[in-house]
Amino acid sequence: MPYPNAPSTSQWRRLLDSTLKIRDLKPWTWMDEADIFGILHPLTGELNLVSIMGAPVEYHAVNVYRGVQGITGFLD
Repeated sequence: MPYPNAPSTSQWRRLLDSTLKIRDLKPWTWMDEADIFGILHPLTGELNLVSIMGAPVEYHAVNVYRGVQGITGFLD
């Protein structure tokens, strides 16, 4: 039984393409976790913070802190 809000195949492909672009940019080589930037959601107007992780270790990750709660969680 499929999930009602499951991403479409094209949405999954866009996500994969984006992850490959991020991998190729290697932002963990020139950004620290504290170097955050904001992205404004075009439909909701919600501000999200993005943190790039993995500079000193072997894992790499992108974390999005959503809205005011996410920003508060990041700062805590």
